[in-house]
Amino acid sequence: MNSASERRPRIQDKEQLPFTMACVLEILRLYPPALLGLPHRAQSTERLGGVVVPKGAMVLYNVMKANRDPSLWDDPCTFKPERFLDGVKGALRTKDLPPVLSFGVGPRSCVGEKLVPTVLFYVLVRLMQRTSWSLPESCCEDPARCDGTTLLLAPAERRVLLTKRSA
Repeated sequence: MNSASERRPRIQDKEQLPFTMACVLEILRLYPPALLGLPHRAQSTERLGGVVVPKGAMVLYNVMKANRDPSLWDDPCTFKPERFLDGVKGALRTKDLPPVLSFGVGPRSCVGEKLVPTVLFYVLVRLMQRTSWSLPESCCEDPARCDGTTLLLAPAERRVLLTKRSA
């Protein structure tokens, strides 16, 4: 943030910090807060992946699986914020990319779809302004590991070393 590194971030800073915003989008893509989307009712009988889905059937989708679909995303399980950046200008881009389904789809998608990325941007910038982060030397676990028995992605206990930055 250059000269503004001590002030609180503002919404206008998102344009000056496209990589930070790209990190937020990539975090939401890889680690959605809910593993399953809300149920939808099939409006007509359809064939989906060789399975007949009758009209009126309740349909759920796996958000994490959709956000990591190799037919949609290159190297889908790797944290690559640059996928959300314009390769020439370095500006944030979301057009011409598959949708990140972390907030659902359709007219009843989560109202937090616009708010949450902005809040995460604000929190991440503030934390990065005030602290340095590192992992303990013994850390080597997969942060996405879960036992598959939950609807919410809640990682096992993790340790991170935070050091307050000096003024």
